[in-house]
Amino acid sequence: MPHTFIFYDTFISCLPDIVGGLGVAMTLFAYIALQMKKIAAHDLLYLSLNLFGSIFIIYSLVYSWNLYAFIVELVWGLISLYGLYQHVKKFRSSVAHPLRG
Repeated sequence: MPHTFIFYDTFISCLPDIVGGLGVAMTLFAYIALQMKKIAAHDLLYLSLNLFGSIFIIYSLVYSWNLYAFIVELVWGLISLYGLYQHVKKFRSSVAHPLRG
């Protein structure tokens, strides 16, 4: 039984690093896919990967604080939110007026 608690404690203590690493992977994957022209900067996938990547990194920064990394990720996330807003706005416009280009 004590081994279970040790594993749980170790997992919980590593969770911010795991989540932060996943956020970095998401952000880098989005950027690599963009550079390889597999996705476009206005694609929902690109914007979502960047937003959730920054959220995951911010989560890890709560446990290992770095002000300037936090500022970068906060701005990165806000820019991604703005892009998602533009995406939704364009989608709603095209649904409301399907004959417009």
